[in-house]
This record gives sequence, structure tokens and C-alpha cells, in this order.
Amino acid sequence: MSTLRTVSVTLNVRFAYLPLQKTEGLYHLDPTFLGKLTTRDVERFACLAGVRGLFPSLSDDFLRDIFDTRMQSALLVKGHNYEDLAGKEPLFRQLEQAIIARRHIAISYTKDESSKKYVSLAPHKLMNHKGIWYLAARDGDKLKTFAFTRIENLRILGSHFAPDASIDRVLVEEEGIWFGEEKRGDRAQDCQAR
Repeated sequence: MSTLRTVSVTLNVRFAYLPLQKTEGLYHLDPTFLGKLTTRDVERFACLAGVRGLFPSLSDDFLRDIFDTRMQSALLVKGHNYEDLAGKEPLFRQLEQAIIARRHIAISYTKDESSKKYVSLAPHKLMNHKGIWYLAARDGDKLKTFAFTRIENLRILGSHFAPDASIDRVLVEEEGIWFGEEKRGDRAQDCQAR
């Protein structure tokens, strides 16, 4: 027979991978993990994906209409071209994890048939600019951009870096992908996208 302590340990340790929440002594699964998306979730995704302005409104009624298969025949969106990242999904996820954990990375970066090694980058963001994904990372004291599809041999290092609000601000405020000295015209060779 299980005791309350045994059940509590089981929930907290063995099911730690589940997004369990405890409210007034009762456990429940976080509602966002029940396979249901709210209209607020869809709106946040539209903002993140940069398509919020594509639609006249993202009201509950409009979103219900979009998900109604009968209404889908009334809409056609011809968007921008995006680079094909097929086969690079694991690398993308690893970079996301390194950014979230604020862990330094080492990479090989291929450009013009040559490869350069970076041994300790601080990855800050994966950014999409005009359909192309880039990694914004600090190399020493310089903020650089790297075309995602040119990154190879990723290693996540054990060392951590501190968050930097000024870098986050630059990434949000800049319209393009070139920063600091690169923006003034003397772009670093290893940062050019194509």
C-alpha cells in the first residue's frame, strides 16, 4: 500500500519530465500540454513567426473561421520563400537548448569552400531575416551573425555566459542582421550570409 510520501516522491521524481502543477495539494497537468491550443497561443505563435500583420484580425471569431475546413477554401496565402532546413532540425534544437541554457558553443563555419573554427561563442538568438535563419552570437566582445545552414560540428560546452540585456536590445531594435562595425560597412567575412 502506497503512502502519501511514496505517491509524492513518485510524482515529483519519476514524472519530473511531465509539466505537473500542484495547486492546494492536488496535482494536475499543465493545460497547455493537453493537446489544446488557445487562440492566445495561436496569436503568440503568429507574432513570433512574423505573420501577425498578415491577417486583418486575430480575434477568436477569425481564428475559429481559419480552423474551419469549410472556410479554408476562401483563403490563399502566397508567402515569401524560405530556405529549406530539412535534415538540420536536430542542429536547430541543439542551438535552441544552448541559447536557453546560456552555454558556450564551438562550431565550424563554412564559407566560400573554407571552414573556420570558433571555439567559444556565446549564442544569444536564432533569428529569421527574409526567410534565412541566422545565429546571433558573441565572439569575444563582438556580436556576429552566422548563417545557420553554414554551421557544422556543433559542440555545446560546459561553460556558461551571463545574460546581456544590451545585446537583446540590439537584436530587437536592429532592422537587419548586421551589428556594430559590420553595419558600418566593414562586415566580417565570416558573417556574410551568402
